[in-house]
Amino acid sequence: MQQTFWHKFLAVPISLTAGSRDELVTLRDAAEFLTSLETWRQRRPHWVHAGELLLKAGTSGKAKDIDEATMQMRRALRAEGWLP
Repeated sequence: MQQTFWHKFLAVPISLTAGSRDELVTLRDAAEFLTSLETWRQRRPHWVHAGELLLKAGTSGKAKDIDEATMQMRRALRAEGWLP
């Protein structure tokens, strides 16, 4: 079985203005947030890209991959107007 790294912290915690969470702290938090979105919203390019980068970070655990996933989550959240 391949090791995963969903427990790893994002590059920086992400505070939210919408959704069921106040803050995303780990890769798991970010992935659960993304998968809790409506399907039509998940299909938007910024969320598709965020999902791809989260999957890469969650399976590699590399700092560079976590940084990229964190940055894309912030871009996607900003696009939705969900960052303070």
